[in-house]
Amino acid sequence: MDQERWRKVQGLLHAALGLEAEARHEFLSVACGGDIDLQLQVELLLAKEEEAGCFLETPAARYPTVTPTITVPLLGRQFGPYRIVCPLGSGGMGVRRVTNYTTNAVPSYVFNLGFRHVKVA
Repeated sequence: MDQERWRKVQGLLHAALGLEAEARHEFLSVACGGDIDLQLQVELLLAKEEEAGCFLETPAARYPTVTPTITVPLLGRQFGPYRIVCPLGSGGMGVRRVTNYTTNAVPSYVFNLGFRHVKVA
């Protein structure tokens, strides 16, 4: 569909949305001037609009898949060779913490920066 055609469809769609549902078909018959393809495209979009409804009416918090974040104190806990030293930051994809990494009795600090780890010996 070219831009000019899309502008026509869009204009007719917005005009039809301003009317009562019963008056839309008659309006489109006149406004499309016999262009059946144009009328069908607009009617399809109107049907999809009605099908979608108002999906934002129900808050997401009402759905059982949304759960509150569980916070567990991790400061000082040991995970394999890593010991949590202190928080570094949070947001986006999670929480970042400074960890102490010990292997063969050589301590080093690992800064967990999301997907990248920076090791300081």
